Amino acid sequence: DGLSGDAGAPFDSGLILPAVLTPPRAIDAGSVPYPDGAKGDADVVVELIVDTAGGVKEAKIIDGPEPFARAVLAAAAKFTFEPARRGDVPVTARIRMKISFHPPVVIPPDDAGASD
Repeated sequence: DGLSGDAGAPFDSGLILPAVLTPPRAIDAGSVPYPDGAKGDADVVVELIVDTAGGVKEAKIIDGPEPFARAVLAAAAKFTFEPARRGDVPVTARIRMKISFHPPVVIPPDDAGASD
């Protein structure tokens, strides 16, 4: 059959398979304050390079309007992750995150205690 050396011996290609890659896991990432002066809903896609210590080494906006994109870039520098791993070894990884913005809900003051 061409796949076994000795009769019945299993085929060994000699290939070494790479260790499983585990992506970074957010510890404190993705929470970005709604920008002052902004209006409406928005989504921003940011590409991050997460280093072997779990910090953001680089951030680049892929898609999203201002001032939301600027707010994501400012916040991304402080994001923290559990680093990506190849097997048991931490490795640098490139990931993309989508950050969604919604205007804050304004709750009117309670006038129940006001006097006329």
